[in-house]
Amino acid sequence: MHTDTNRTRKTPPKREQSRPLSERSRWAYFMHGMNPDDTDAAAVARIGAAFGPEHPAWIVASRPGQEATSGRFRHMRKYVLQLTRQQAAVYLRVSPRTIAAWETDASAVPFSAYEALRLLSESPEFRLSHRRWDGWFVNPQSGGLVSPDRGRLAVTPEEINGLPQLYAQREFHRSEADRLKRELAEAIAENTRLRELFLSDGVTDQLRGMHDQLSGLLGRIGTAKVLEFPSANHAIHSQAKVAAQ
Repeated sequence: MHTDTNRTRKTPPKREQSRPLSERSRWAYFMHGMNPDDTDAAAVARIGAAFGPEHPAWIVASRPGQEATSGRFRHMRKYVLQLTRQQAAVYLRVSPRTIAAWETDASAVPFSAYEALRLLSESPEFRLSHRRWDGWFVNPQSGGLVSPDRGRLAVTPEEINGLPQLYAQREFHRSEADRLKRELAEAIAENTRLRELFLSDGVTDQLRGMHDQLSGLLGRIGTAKVLEFPSANHAIHSQAKVAAQ
């Protein structure tokens, strides 16, 4: 029986052609250290076939032209994230032996494993994960940084920006307080020195004796008989009268 092969033959699907890369996406690739027109052209073409001329920033940041090598994986794990093999294994849900195999080229590094570490390094959770910030979190409603020790303490970005000015004012008032303390200490020391000087040299007794002498002198002056002296005009008048005689 003759069959029509034209009816049973399936036409292969047409391969989607990538459209030209937009200038902004090209610039983004260059800013990430990639050359979309040369060394990374094949990877960029694959992305263009799926996304068109405008490539998403998140896929540009993944550096599609670079492979997930053992050296890049180890650098990301050890120096960027500062994780041990055991810690990385817990996060990636694999065994430490698998991590060691990836880093020693005993087996190929899955791109998904490397990409998971890279995305972790750029996440705000990782950047806030420090022993000194243990338990702190950002309130999604208010945007305040909440302290685990004082639940009602939530520091806003405006308050954080104002901290340098607040510290400067604190230092100014602290310096002013130190200056006043020094002046007060000097005044107290001078007062103490004078009191000791008066007590040791008998100055107080001398002042009391002088006070008594002055009081007696003033008393005598107040009770003395006051003699009236002729004025200058009276004396001249008397001399003229004598001359006329």
